Amino acid sequence: MAGTRQTLEVLEGNGKKHLTKKEKAERAAAEVRAEVPKQIRPPEYLPEALKKEFRALGGKLKEAGLLTVLDYDTLARYLLAKQSYLAATQKVLEIQRGRMEAGKRVIDMKALDGATRVQDRFFKQCRGAANDMGLTVTSRCRLVLPPGAGGKAPEENPFERMMRERMHRA
Repeated sequence: MAGTRQTLEVLEGNGKKHLTKKEKAERAAAEVRAEVPKQIRPPEYLPEALKKEFRALGGKLKEAGLLTVLDYDTLARYLLAKQSYLAATQKVLEIQRGRMEAGKRVIDMKALDGATRVQDRFFKQCRGAANDMGLTVTSRCRLVLPPGAGGKAPEENPFERMMRERMHRA
């Protein structure tokens, strides 16, 4: 079974696959390249309270090489689902505290069941969007980034440096 398709940049960075110039050109032409944003602008429909979080999280994703302009809606959906999940969690906690009747704490189990279903729905939405954006540990483990993505320069191989210096001297 074939593995997931990797970009030309990743293949060349790994150094395990040698492609002809024609194959490289064909592969490069077939790859979809989305625009990397210069400035992170939250969508208009996002509430003001979430726009600051959008910019902060978007900046981190951009630094890691994971954010393009095509990802704005997914990031916004993640933040909306997260906000809804937190509100649903507060409702569940409120119902779990119950109310006092005749000196006893009473919990409305029917309301609790409904609230936990809503909470679960929002959790699944939040987790799905987080996986799409690489915001969970498992989703980051599946990511294949080109060498140098994320702002870190690859470490120089001492042997390669020595050979390069030798070539320049000759």
